[in-house]
Amino acid sequence: MLDEVFREFDALAGRLGLEKIKTIGIHSGPVIAGVIGTVKFAYDLWGDTVNTASRLESHGVTGQIYVTEAVYQRLKGRHQFTERGELEIKGKGLMKTYLFEAVA
Repeated sequence: MLDEVFREFDALAGRLGLEKIKTIGIHSGPVIAGVIGTVKFAYDLWGDTVNTASRLESHGVTGQIYVTEAVYQRLKGRHQFTERGELEIKGKGLMKTYLFEAVA
């Protein structure tokens, strides 16, 4: 199931001419990105969106993909989700979360 999600991200990145670097948790919003380092370069993303996704990841359960309300609102017409309820996310408070449901 997770492989299908990654394949979809890869296809979308290809269509948009983007390079997918890494994926943690799933949240949607603005980020700051850039190349850092002088000897071994690294491309990374920063910002509240990345922090939120990382904190959501800590609530993960094997075999499940958790997403935030922001992701649900953007994708609800194209994918199936099950509401998980509100989770206490460190530094964010209560956030409504959903489970991404893979379609066989």
